[in-house]
Amino acid sequence: MFDEWGIKEIYAKVKHMARPSVKIDLQKQRGNVKDIFSSRIGGSPVMLPSDEWPVDYEGNPQIFIGQINLEDAGKYDETNVLPKKGMLLFFHSPDLDFYGSVRVDSMQFKVLYYENTDGLELRASPEDMDACDVEYSMSFSKMITFPSLQNEKIEAMEMDEEESDCYYECSQIYNHQMLGYACELQNSMEWECALASAGYSIDLYNSEDEDVKAALSKEKDWILLCQLLSTIEAMPWGDDGQIYFWITKQDLVSKDFDRVWCVTQFT
Repeated sequence: MFDEWGIKEIYAKVKHMARPSVKIDLQKQRGNVKDIFSSRIGGSPVMLPSDEWPVDYEGNPQIFIGQINLEDAGKYDETNVLPKKGMLLFFHSPDLDFYGSVRVDSMQFKVLYYENTDGLELRASPEDMDACDVEYSMSFSKMITFPSLQNEKIEAMEMDEEESDCYYECSQIYNHQMLGYACELQNSMEWECALASAGYSIDLYNSEDEDVKAALSKEKDWILLCQLLSTIEAMPWGDDGQIYFWITKQDLVSKDFDRVWCVTQFT
């Protein structure tokens, strides 16, 4: 692609920054997916019977987005950081008026991880709740990603307008994916995760407070766990909205998904 867009010399400068990711392709189902442990968007999740359904800060049941079987996705993880087995479940609040910019937003989403799938059962959504009846099955493949134009190393290259436009076309390929560089609709998010998850407003980005600076210094610890694009039937997050789930490298290694942070962006 870089060659086709006439910026082969730019590729030579950025290829060492490339990051592998796991691309997610969706296929609409004509009926319910028969394998309850399959990776999918929509439908019903598999949960332990004893587990409570996630709720937001107002006590409203969160919407089940989808689940990923890590035995399937992990085969395409060239970084070898994803767990090799288990189920990841993603939920978000029915109120999408949150952006992951303040600490209270932590009640607007939930990621559940079951390393052992024994005892998991299909769970119907709570009554009187908008649930997605349309299901999409997932398939996975390897994909290479590149940093966005907002990346400080890319900005330091001082590309002209034409080069920037061509680089954008080559690097910002919007997909459902795990790991790699996020395809941002607005700004980079690692620093937002670092501040908001520590209890600071993102408005304090330029603060001279030492505690805020300490929190911000950990932005490089955050990596993209999963990004999902909106679809009209399954994930209607505004006009071309995207939802991003982030996790620190340390928490991913220790399989601690309780501290995942979520950011939403819209065009």
